[in-house]
Amino acid sequence: MKKDNNMKKQLTLFFLLIFTIFVLRLLPSEIPYLDEKGDEYFKTATKEAIAVYAVARLTNALVSVAKETEMEISPFGVGVTVHIGQVLDPLDDATERLSAVLTTSMAVLGIMKISKERTIDVMITRLRQKIEINPKNPKYLQTIRGSGYVLWIE
Repeated sequence: MKKDNNMKKQLTLFFLLIFTIFVLRLLPSEIPYLDEKGDEYFKTATKEAIAVYAVARLTNALVSVAKETEMEISPFGVGVTVHIGQVLDPLDDATERLSAVLTTSMAVLGIMKISKERTIDVMITRLRQKIEINPKNPKYLQTIRGSGYVLWIE
């Protein structure tokens, strides 16, 4: 019974390795295209977010200055102070909220960039943990610098 289970495990591992080889062989042909598109999206989205953030902060600064503007009028000798900038208070609040949303979106873009670059590394590390005796010194699934990965089967 133990031999049957052991044989099943070995066959399962073998088919998993064959499937992994097949998948890894397919990936390199598509990754450059996806990486290029992902990098292009990241650069465009980051530039646009920074530009909109700069405009929002500039608008917020101008509105904040204008909001503090007061005008004193003395019709018929009676002094009246009018706060003209109070009309701009909703615009000031809106630009502050927009700035907070843009800050969050730029942080998310940065996290996406970092996670995209680490996806393949994490996948290979997890696969090595399952098939290697010593994942830190791999015997079967090795990295070929500048080329990719190779699976050695004894």
